[in-house]
Amino acid sequence: MAIFDCSPEALTPKVLAGLDDEQLWQVIYANVHPGKDAPGAWQALLAPEIVDRVRRLLTAHQVDIEHQLAERGAELAEFRHHCWEAGAAGRQAWFDREAEHQRWRNRALGVKRSIAYRLQAVKAAAGAKGQQRVAEERRAYREAARRLAVAIDRHRQAGAAGRIQPEPHDRALWEVLREVQVPHGGSTVAVGDLLTDGGW
Repeated sequence: MAIFDCSPEALTPKVLAGLDDEQLWQVIYANVHPGKDAPGAWQALLAPEIVDRVRRLLTAHQVDIEHQLAERGAELAEFRHHCWEAGAAGRQAWFDREAEHQRWRNRALGVKRSIAYRLQAVKAAAGAKGQQRVAEERRAYREAARRLAVAIDRHRQAGAAGRIQPEPHDRALWEVLREVQVPHGGSTVAVGDLLTDGGW
């Protein structure tokens, strides 16, 4: 496993986006504990281009720690049972193993708490990214509706200026300007009204 350079100048969203999951996890883990993280590390890790991967990796490692805690706890309980059956010599082995387990468990719980803390920030950043995407999609939809409305209105104006008798398909097309509505303010407005009122 190659060690990734976690210096602040290497912790840019562009560099982090190019890492594979193992390397990205190295960066996350090296900076997971609040107060022990490199300057700018979490600003880079919360960047829109990688925040979803960071969330996935944090969640996977959180689940892994939970499984390890459960498995090791069950192994320790079984070991305890065998030790107590072995008498005094077994009890000392139990005390030694139990002390080692508690040290490991405290470290694992510390990492789990730090992951939970970082996941809160990651979820907030991912939520903001999702809201931004929805807002961009709405702007794109509104702009497409505006372009269509303008094209239909120009078609109607050209026919009127040329004194061309409209056919049924022309009237059906122009009627779209009254039928199609888009969100505007707190309500919806016909696209034709937005053109007439100068909203577009």
